[in-house]
Amino acid sequence: EGERTMKRAVALFLLASLALNFTPLVVSAHPATCDEADPGTPGCVASPATSSSGIARTHRIDPTCPPPTTTHGGQCVITQDLQLSETLELASDTKLNCQDHRLTPSSANPEVGVVIIRSYGVKLQNCVIEGFLFGVVVVDAKMPADYRAHPNNDDPRRNKILDNRITGAEGILVIKSDALEISGNEITMTSNGGDGLRLYRDSDFNHIVNNRITDVATGEGYGYLVPGQLDVILCLCASAMFVANGLDITEPRGSSLSVRVGSTTIDFPWEAANSPEDNVFEANHISLPREFITVGITFGDGNRRPVVRGNVIQGSWIGIAASGNFTDTVDARSVDGIVEDNIVTDARDGIQVIAAYNTTVRRNFVSGAARAGILLVEAALATSAVTRNTLSGNAFGFSFSNISSTRVGAAVYLNDVTGSSVRAIRTSGPAFTQPSDLSFAGRGNYWGRTCADGGFLASDTPSSLITDGHPFGQPVASVPDALLPAPCR
Repeated sequence: EGERTMKRAVALFLLASLALNFTPLVVSAHPATCDEADPGTPGCVASPATSSSGIARTHRIDPTCPPPTTTHGGQCVITQDLQLSETLELASDTKLNCQDHRLTPSSANPEVGVVIIRSYGVKLQNCVIEGFLFGVVVVDAKMPADYRAHPNNDDPRRNKILDNRITGAEGILVIKSDALEISGNEITMTSNGGDGLRLYRDSDFNHIVNNRITDVATGEGYGYLVPGQLDVILCLCASAMFVANGLDITEPRGSSLSVRVGSTTIDFPWEAANSPEDNVFEANHISLPREFITVGITFGDGNRRPVVRGNVIQGSWIGIAASGNFTDTVDARSVDGIVEDNIVTDARDGIQVIAAYNTTVRRNFVSGAARAGILLVEAALATSAVTRNTLSGNAFGFSFSNISSTRVGAAVYLNDVTGSSVRAIRTSGPAFTQPSDLSFAGRGNYWGRTCADGGFLASDTPSSLITDGHPFGQPVASVPDALLPAPCR
């Protein structure tokens, strides 16, 4: 009984940490799986076996369009469904159009459907990719210095992944690659440890737009950092809760990633100075279950200037998570992120900002959150700008989670917070000791109360130190500055 209690306590600690998007799991190249860690745990499943580790063999397709493709209109086209015994590798300037035909693994069971390695000007489109651990992997396609100095969406060297349907444990993985256009894809995740799309290791200037990502997995599952390398090292099978993300640019900090292609191994060590920069996630539709630890869109350690704009996220444990990490030896804070014009419904927390500096959260709509519409933690309490958001029908409108801060110093103003089923504001952690005014430049928020009702009441906050000195008596989130009403006081 004592051993079971200890395991349950460890699992609950991990789950609580994951809910805040901290990183308590240590990633290993040889992780312990459920069956290895605790073969007697009820509900555990063995880790999935594959006949290859990494990308064992590839079949190279180049612009001459070798079999199984044919040339048509400047493209390499596929004219029938294919079972692949080897991963398709696309060389530079190859335009592969599957014409809606299916690519599935044969009994040889390759882990990856399509790979792009150190190639440019590639286009992959209209493919139905099913049954692989990874649908598409892009490796080491960094743009040269001239592009980085002057990014150009029309540059012919950009790789493009367009209008594909991908079903598998992991959808699209991008490692140390720049300036991809990933658009119009439908990605269906089949493992509760998987990700719809991940960007790792100094991947910059990527534009992820108008993709649809759905998680249909049930029960236990495993995720993979890269082909052949598991992402889960501790068994949480008893809780049946696993981490899955729709769109993920959170670095596996401290872990050395390696991708094996045939007899060649490409290493990608983690370096704090080489974190993802200037990636845009826009107009994607994501549907994830809330009963698992799922995150719609997350950017984490070291990200610089990420933009999350105009996405629609249904369900999930966390709709959007902006995070980072900072220790005495590592500065991996996310900096200057923008989260704007998103719609998040029926999540546990709509938007979390944790250890991310100078994050702007604006014009988002969050409804139906089981906990908070917007959650700010530690660094985010001092440096965020949170404005013109509509938080409607959540358990709490705002949640302020303290670790060592004395007050809420973020600029929180011109938000509409209405219909909170518990209270407008929630706090957690050590009590704040200094006054916090949720207003900026004389402009507060609308809390669902008229000025005659007081605008903002003591019952809206758990602490007399957290107030709104300039509340409004009517909605203001969508009102232009020139037409704003006077605040109640």
